Formats: sequence, C-alpha cells, structure tokens
Amino acid sequence: GAGRLWAVVWWGAVGAGALIKGPVAPVCAGLAVMAMCALERRIDWARPLAFWPGPLVAAAFVLPWLVAVELATEGGFLREALAGDLGPKIVSGDEGHGAPPGLHLVLLPVLFFPGVALLPAGVRAAVKDWRAGSRPVARSAGQAAKLIVCFAVPTWLAFEILPTKLPHYVLPAYPALAVLAGLGFERLRETARVWIVPGAVLAVLAALGFAVAMRLVAEGYGGSQPAAFAASSLLLLLSAVFAVTLWRRRAVASLAVLLCAGLVWHGGARGIVAPGADDLFLAPPAAEGVAALRAGAAGAPVFSTHTEPSFAFLMGGDLTLTSPEAVVSAAPDPSAAAVYVIDAARWYEDVQGPTEEAARRAQLDTLLAAACRSARVDGMNYSRGEPTSLIIMLTGCPAAPETAGDTP
Repeated sequence: GAGRLWAVVWWGAVGAGALIKGPVAPVCAGLAVMAMCALERRIDWARPLAFWPGPLVAAAFVLPWLVAVELATEGGFLREALAGDLGPKIVSGDEGHGAPPGLHLVLLPVLFFPGVALLPAGVRAAVKDWRAGSRPVARSAGQAAKLIVCFAVPTWLAFEILPTKLPHYVLPAYPALAVLAGLGFERLRETARVWIVPGAVLAVLAALGFAVAMRLVAEGYGGSQPAAFAASSLLLLLSAVFAVTLWRRRAVASLAVLLCAGLVWHGGARGIVAPGADDLFLAPPAAEGVAALRAGAAGAPVFSTHTEPSFAFLMGGDLTLTSPEAVVSAAPDPSAAAVYVIDAARWYEDVQGPTEEAARRAQLDTLLAAACRSARVDGMNYSRGEPTSLIIMLTGCPAAPETAGDTP
C-alpha cells in the first residue's frame, strides 16, 4: 500500500515537472528507473509504478494545458517545440551553445560551490555502502547508494552527450549530488584524507575563480570595484579556512565556513557586484528607450529581434518577438507607426548566402532611413557571451500639431 501511494506521488511529480519544463522531468525520471532496473537485474521493485491511478494523475497535470495550447496555436505549439526548439538542440549546438562532452563536469566545481568540497567524501562513502549492501531496497544503505547513482549519472551523461550545452541543463541531477555531499559531511570524520583533499582543492579553485570573476566584472562592466575587492578578499580568506578545517576533519566547523563562503559569493557577487554592472543588463535601458519613443506614438506596436525573456518581462508582454528573417519576409511599411528593436549582433546570424545578406542589409537600411526617432543601447549579452548593440527605432511618427499663427 505504501509503495502504491508513493508511486502516485511520483507520477504527480513527473506530471508537474512536464508541465513546467516539458520532456525533461519524464526523461530524467525514466532514465533513473531504467538504470535501476539494469543494476538490479529485475523490475519487480518498480511494480508499484504501474498502479493505474499514477499515470492518470500525471495526465491530469499535462493534458488540459496541452489541449488548450494546441487549440490556441492551431496545432503549432508541439510542432514548434519539437522541430524548432528541441530538434536543433539534439542535432547541433543550437544558438551558438555547442560544446564538447565534459563541459558540465568542468563546470561542476563552480556551479556546485560550496557543496563540491564534500562531494568526493560522499562519493567514497556511497561506493563503500554499495559494496557492503545486500538487503532489500529501502532498507539498505547500499541500495540507497545505487538509487542516488541512477538518479544522477544517466541524466548527467545524456546532457554531456547532447551537442547543445547550457550550464543549467544538468540541474535535475543536482539533488542527488546534494545528498552525496550530505553523506560526505556525515562521514567526514571517518573519511581518509585522500578523499578530502580533492574536494578542498576543487572548492578553493572555484573560490579563486569567483574572486577573479568579481574583479573582472566590476572593472569591465561598470560594477562596484570596492565591493568586488571586499567580497573577493573575504571569499579567498574563507576558502583558506575551510581547506584547513576539512584537512583536520572538523565536520561542523567545515560546514559553517562553507556556508559562509557560499553566502559571501551569492551575496557579494549576485547581490552587489553583478547588479551594479550596468553593461551586462540590456533589458532595463532598452525598455526605457522603447517607452520614450512610444510616448510620441501611443499604441505603436513593438517588434523586437532581441528575444531575451527579461526584456519581454519588463515590456509586460506588450511586444512581438521576431527574427531577422521574419522582418525581411514581412517587408514592413516604413511609413507605418511602429517601434523596432534590432539586436545588431544577431541581424546577420545564420545568413544563407550573399543574396539573403543583401536583403537583410537593405531592410535594415530602409528602417534606419525611415526612423524619425531612434536610440541605441550598447552592452554585453551575457546569455550569448557576446557584445551587442540594440538599435531602437520609431517609424511613422505622427505629424507635429499646428500651432496658432502658423501659415497654412
């Protein structure tokens, strides 16, 4: 009975995950189940997952929304999601985010900071439990270790193989890594130093990388240099302290210092240094520029090839996200009142031959010539890792009202 109850909860979580992030949750959950069946060489432990109310719960999460969005888009949502979004990510490095296998592993010390300090000790403890465990599932530390491995490894490998890579893709595996880090903390006193040193080294290297990054961001993109110096210095000091406490296997002291280091990194970098680096955040000045131009042409539609979600959010959704190809194909009337936000770094992206390049250049020249008012925002598109300029143009400005005394 308890197994069936948890199976229904499991299916509910899979359905909620599918509603939030499409196929990611079902794929990761399915990979974990298949890997566990392969390791156990049996499937009877997963029999409760076949309890019929479970799939119905998952369907209750997904189907109403899926039917509604398919009707609203006339069947275009799934087609675009599969062919336009998922397909390119599977076959190539979509939108310039291609990278060889191993990138996620290289980024692990940075993205799992400061927990990475305890991860090698946790891996060692899990391997020890795995080798010693022989009792049934849910009663054996060894079986629990297998479950954690099946939770993390297949998902990790799948995203390492995927040509398109973004740092957050492997987040579904991070809860398992957190459990392993917790196990490393619990067994720290009995862990050999040969397993402690790698974690300390990785954490110190990550802290050093964060310290350098804070200084570079402050210096290169307009952030607060005194704040960056203070936060980076404190972070390096804490990294030296937790390296010593880990070496001495002082579990509670190590955890306290690691938590402080994590708070300094997040509070200093993400709370002070990065928000002050104005050149990294194009959306706020771009939204202000659009508002200023539309003040003289109320209700003018906005078309943007800058498709960052933060910009759409600040605009309140009052815009049409488009692409350079779509702008050229639509051949907009330059005399009509409209606002165009052109991402200069993307305007000639994926051009197919000189004819298409000439068409894009001609369309941009037409809009620039027709613009009665314009603005420009320069900065760094951090999600794409490239500098860019946003050209904001208003076409079809209304004629200025006549004033008294004007000659007809």
